[in-house]
Amino acid sequence: MSNIAVLKAIINDHDNLDIQNVGPSGIEKSHVYYVDMCGKSLLDVTIDGTGSWKNDGTFRWHYKHEGNSFKCIREKYRRPIPRGDLTKGVYVLVKTYYKRVEENSTIKRCVMHIESSRQPYVNNICAIGYIFSHETLLHPKKHGNSTKNPNSYTRVKPVAINNVLNLTQNMTVTQAVETHISQNGGRDTILPEMRPSKQSIYNKRTSKGSNADDFEAVLEYARENPGLVRDVQALPDPYLILATEQQLRDMRRFCTGMYD
Repeated sequence: MSNIAVLKAIINDHDNLDIQNVGPSGIEKSHVYYVDMCGKSLLDVTIDGTGSWKNDGTFRWHYKHEGNSFKCIREKYRRPIPRGDLTKGVYVLVKTYYKRVEENSTIKRCVMHIESSRQPYVNNICAIGYIFSHETLLHPKKHGNSTKNPNSYTRVKPVAINNVLNLTQNMTVTQAVETHISQNGGRDTILPEMRPSKQSIYNKRTSKGSNADDFEAVLEYARENPGLVRDVQALPDPYLILATEQQLRDMRRFCTGMYD
């Protein structure tokens, strides 16, 4: 897709675009998708559940918008310019190119957005172009941590995790995850990349919160997992004891004698 075509689509014809709330999945042919960037980052749209991509470079073009036409005033450079330095009517087209890490793959991807002095994503739109050569289908790939798991794992988009974290301010993690799933179409239709697990939310809260927040998260986890959390202590030193029923039975069987 040419630079001018992207500029015209996002700036002039954005009301007529088929804009998706999340990135594409099940890509079968060369196509350009448009994604709503409200509340999202580029990481949200580059996670597509199809395996690993290698960043092949980010380039920028400056265009002056004059009526219905665009005039290129600077082309194909790498260093970003602060948006505050841009003048009215000047747009920066940003293209990041990717190629498949998978050996012998010829599929390429290009993530495109436009910056202005007022908006990091003009009209809150990002374009993703997939370019196929002789391959006909981009299959979903397992995450590196789930290669031995028969169920494929898809990396969850940050926007989904952040939404659940916001919900946990007024409800438990379990309730927040269920509410998020309902907001995104329900269990039968929600996309895998929009469905965080409870454990991922616990991990995120622990990594980002204060010590008090950490302990509160532990207590909530203990309440929701009584068969796993055996003891929690805050003072004098905090500790947490986790054990499944099978682990306790194994300890009695292999670590104790008849007189213990």
